[in-house]
Amino acid sequence: QEQQQLLPRIQQHFEQTISNYQSLFDELDDLDSNLWILEPTLPARRSCVERRIALWEGGASVVIVLDHEKPRGVPIMVRFMGVTMATIKAVGGGSGSVADWRASFAEFVAEEEEKKHVGERQKQITDASSSSNKKRWSEERSIRANLELWLGSPLPSPLSTEKSDYLVECGICYSHRLPVMSEEGENIND
Repeated sequence: QEQQQLLPRIQQHFEQTISNYQSLFDELDDLDSNLWILEPTLPARRSCVERRIALWEGGASVVIVLDHEKPRGVPIMVRFMGVTMATIKAVGGGSGSVADWRASFAEFVAEEEEKKHVGERQKQITDASSSSNKKRWSEERSIRANLELWLGSPLPSPLSTEKSDYLVECGICYSHRLPVMSEEGENIND
């Protein structure tokens, strides 16, 4: 009789574990279906919570790692890739103004981090100045909505652009993606 109850208990435990991560899966699905994900190759495994997202043409991207416990929280890792002074000036409209994307992002998420430490009193102060709160990270918005708010424009989407516009191949850092050829010139990866 104990063995007959084992399988239903295992199934119940499995279903409970999956439901605990459903909000994380929803965030990943939103990113994967609405943005150009450069890495990992889609469809990605559910265990992969890292995404490299195209920011704009020319190869600039951001790598984020979501927190599995708080999927809409500030990502636990953010790394900017391909952001050079030339691309920053180009995105700035050639006005010569250069934005520090790292400092800008740190400022964007700073209030959310402060709320964690200060508590309810900080939330009341923040609610009183709701106009400034609109330009801050909020767990009430999706990861995508927060990133778009921070950048001030929609992120590139498969619905309106081609992925090739955002991929800049580098012979050094992407060399591991080149096909491995045999001595006869045949692709060994197939």
